[in-house]
Amino acid sequence: MSDRKTVLITGGGSGIGKEFCKLFYQRGDNIVVASLEEDELAQLKKELPGSEAQTVETIQIDLAIDNAANTLFLEIKKRNLTIDILINNAGFGAYGAHIDLDYGRIKNMINLNCQTPALLCHLFGNEMKTQGSGRILNVGSTISFQPLPYLTNYSASKAFVVTFTEAFAEEMAPHGVVVCCLCPGTTATKFLDTAGIIPNDETASIGNIANRIAMRPEDVAKIGFDGLLRGKRKIIPGVLNIVHRRAVHWIPNRVITWCAQTFFVGRGK
Repeated sequence: MSDRKTVLITGGGSGIGKEFCKLFYQRGDNIVVASLEEDELAQLKKELPGSEAQTVETIQIDLAIDNAANTLFLEIKKRNLTIDILINNAGFGAYGAHIDLDYGRIKNMINLNCQTPALLCHLFGNEMKTQGSGRILNVGSTISFQPLPYLTNYSASKAFVVTFTEAFAEEMAPHGVVVCCLCPGTTATKFLDTAGIIPNDETASIGNIANRIAMRPEDVAKIGFDGLLRGKRKIIPGVLNIVHRRAVHWIPNRVITWCAQTFFVGRGK
């Protein structure tokens, strides 16, 4: 491939991030994957072995801790790599009332979902500006479209991602850097389990509903991949998610939060 790029993907060991790795690998790009789980990185290296012409590098790092963005950036510089495409995919959620969640878990979520991607955009965005080219994809969520009780921190963190990305895209456009935001809905990944949203014996439970409507991660990643290459600033995969976006535009947040509160409390939350 004559125009091979170097792509940094955070949270690339599983789910949507792993599917992004496969897509860029199939395109012939060099891949750099940053993830917390060493076993996932090892498995990824087996599936995407690379070659002398096409490299696949992994970095085991906890991106939820303070100063993680700078640590990752310095590791990239240590390896003499120049990042052409940045995929800020790493993130997690937690289901439950804000005051009942673990303090450290809330802090880590805000670090991982907000602080780290914003700082990586700052660090690598400066390099891309100097180069006069580059692409950045930040992974938001349809949950950003409205405040949501019992997913309070997660919905707020993803609202930050979407707002930040839209503004940052405008700033970077004059410098030849394309910035996009992918807003997936419920996706069949480890996210649901990590957030505590799991299937159970109740037919209408949150876990069962979420798993029934979940999109496949490979489908979400492909839509995000295509949208990034086209330079589409906001990418919403799936008809149901597009309808969701349009519907909540007309419904007051007070109504949405009341409905969500009623639904969750009625199911033991």
